[in-house]
Amino acid sequence: MEVQEAGDQLSSSQLGGLVSIPMVLRAAIELNVFNIIADAGSDAYLSAAEITSKIPTTDPNSIISLNPHVRGLNFDLPQVIADAPTLPGVKHAAGDMFESIPNAQTILLKRILHNWDDERCKRLLRNCWEALPADGKVIVVEMAIPQELENNLETMNVLKEDLYMMLLMAGGKERTLAEFDHLAKAVGFTKMKVFPMPHGSVHVIELYK
Repeated sequence: MEVQEAGDQLSSSQLGGLVSIPMVLRAAIELNVFNIIADAGSDAYLSAAEITSKIPTTDPNSIISLNPHVRGLNFDLPQVIADAPTLPGVKHAAGDMFESIPNAQTILLKRILHNWDDERCKRLLRNCWEALPADGKVIVVEMAIPQELENNLETMNVLKEDLYMMLLMAGGKERTLAEFDHLAKAVGFTKMKVFPMPHGSVHVIELYK
């Protein structure tokens, strides 16, 4: 298990945008949005439509137009997929993650594992392992209970979440990094990298075959 330095990572208080904010910023840079605003001058008040009209792409609603190789797969239960919106570059697939996972280069599990007991987590992670190519990975975003509990806000927050999970979900719980490592190794993953978020107990965990 490798623990990486988190110097330039986002604060855990921004967890809601942990995945979306970097993607949006990258899209804004690649679509020249900031230059469009700067060129308009400090006194200009551009509407979204005016900015969009100046973006140099035939599909300004999607970074896919500039990176056609990028594809996303939204996998969820049939009743959820039935109401999923149409999005450029995103394919929707219905199914049960405890039965099988569609093949993918990278699989994101954000705040999923803490909903389930160890056996369900192993079943899900094993399905992920089988769906990945040899160089693929699973990205897990979860809180992690410190190995040594301290009397501070971060520890209190994760313990509070752990209590909520025990009350609301049958078998649900927060885990230590060692417990995540044990789950991963039990189903065949050979390597785990950990990227802790500063000022909080949220971690980005990468699992490799």
